[in-house]
Amino acid sequence: HLLSAAFDKLGAPTVSFHLGERICTIDLDAGLGTLDLARAESMANESIWRDLPVVARDFTGEERARLPLRKEPMKGDRVVVVEGVDASPCGGTHPARTGEVGCIAVLRAQKWGEGKSRIEFACGARVVRLLHETSELVSGAAEALKCAPADVAQAAARIAAESQTRRKAAEGLLEELAGLEALRLKAQPSPIVAKLDRGAAFARAVAQRLSQEGGTALLAAIEDGRAHLVFARPKGAEGPAMGVLLKEALAV
Repeated sequence: HLLSAAFDKLGAPTVSFHLGERICTIDLDAGLGTLDLARAESMANESIWRDLPVVARDFTGEERARLPLRKEPMKGDRVVVVEGVDASPCGGTHPARTGEVGCIAVLRAQKWGEGKSRIEFACGARVVRLLHETSELVSGAAEALKCAPADVAQAAARIAAESQTRRKAAEGLLEELAGLEALRLKAQPSPIVAKLDRGAAFARAVAQRLSQEGGTALLAAIEDGRAHLVFARPKGAEGPAMGVLLKEALAV
């Protein structure tokens, strides 16, 4: 109620919600880029720490008509009212005062459908448990990365960049090696049939080189215990597509 009311005041009405054992979600009728998550979280926690009374009972007739309802009730007359904060129809269980909630933490926001957003949050003792779990994860990552917990993101970004550089270098070497292997295989008459020992990616690179130079290649490779077949021929060559030939062969 409190977080939905905060988002509603900021122009993001709630469409639906889900209460989970660890994490809860609310779906908002507002785009992700329009949300002020920190402000909504702050407003909800301010309502909690003011320890306001929570009234949950049936309101009928003129009494309900005077309430500033965020939405009309689907069934029944029960309304939950936090004076000056929210008034919403609800048949669930609620605390007697907002202070019993303890606190609310917005954990994550993501796009949900067209022009909508999904907010993940936790409250009360769950926030403390999640804080401990997150602290353990960050400490473990810091130990693995040989850095301080505060430097985990920077260290991870550096390692990712280094890995990307090494991967590009490896791809370049693979292309060079594929060129040499294609040059060796060109001595065979087309179609060139061969089994290669360096995995599927290498076989694809060799087949591509052979087809670019006018050859038709039927190559095989074994990688992680699985067989891979690579067919390639020059662009624009006459005859059925390699995929069609393979399907016919597998159907036999």
